[in-house]
Amino acid sequence: SMLTRRTMAGLVGRARGFQARAAVPVAGAHTSPLGPSTLPTRRLFSANGKEEKTFAAKCKTVAANALLEGVLNNTTGFDSLFAGLKITDIGKGTVEMELLVEPKMQNPFWKMHGGALCTLVDLAGTAAIMSLSPTQPGVSVDLNVSFLSAADIGETLIITSKVEKLGQKLGFTDVRISEKLSGRLVAVGRHTKYFSG
Repeated sequence: SMLTRRTMAGLVGRARGFQARAAVPVAGAHTSPLGPSTLPTRRLFSANGKEEKTFAAKCKTVAANALLEGVLNNTTGFDSLFAGLKITDIGKGTVEMELLVEPKMQNPFWKMHGGALCTLVDLAGTAAIMSLSPTQPGVSVDLNVSFLSAADIGETLIITSKVEKLGQKLGFTDVRISEKLSGRLVAVGRHTKYFSG
């Protein structure tokens, strides 16, 4: 959906705030008319990893970075378990993320807890929807996950999500979670979100 100029100006201002709070500039970061991006690496992305050519596209990238940072970077409570989650690529309706499985995510059998995998489906599905509609994260109304293999502590997971359909009231996403080195599929999920606006 198209953002109004006032909304876009507010988002760009918010993005500048994130840049000002970042401690270290990101090597090889996306360059925009606002200057080099210094957003934290775990949330930095540009469309398909390429520099946008138009001012509008550059503004959209800066705004989406700020929104995803605000929505996904919750450092308190349950979501703090996923502070290491990195967005590695984003396109139109697709997002790829990466996460190191840490001991704080383990179940009694020293494997990644199934609830943590479910949360990854939630986060990745939300991010994919926001790649198409940055101001519309929605609320979850349905989430299902099939567990195909265990993820060990210390493994790195690749989480890919894709929007299958985005309507005025509902968004449907597919999510795949695999082990980075072997490509072994760990879990697949579907996530549906409702938009009240």
